[in-house]
Amino acid sequence: MTKLAANDPWLKPYEERIRRRMEFTHARERSITQGGDIPLEQFADGYLHYGLHHDKEKGCWILREFLPGAQSVHLIGSFNNWQTMSVWKLKRVDDYGNWEICISDKAMRHGDFYRLFVHWGYGSGER
Repeated sequence: MTKLAANDPWLKPYEERIRRRMEFTHARERSITQGGDIPLEQFADGYLHYGLHHDKEKGCWILREFLPGAQSVHLIGSFNNWQTMSVWKLKRVDDYGNWEICISDKAMRHGDFYRLFVHWGYGSGER
């Protein structure tokens, strides 16, 4: 019997379901914290890291995405006529599925529209 069910006998009929849900939650936490390599709080601040951000020090736009199943990723948009080109290909940063590209200030402007063109093992598509 789980400690939770021991403390509340009304939960006894749901004990197995609760246990499975707790296992799923712990597995998901291990997955998003890359096996515990990063704190959960750091994952929650992902919006500060992922997406398109301007880096004044480097003089470029940095786009970061988490696409663990992707084999290749290209940035497409109004600035390149929505075409996949090697110069707009994101680089895989690690084995967890992090991708990024640093784009010259002059290559993109505020207000430009863009999407990602992602190639997976089973197909490709815009995101």
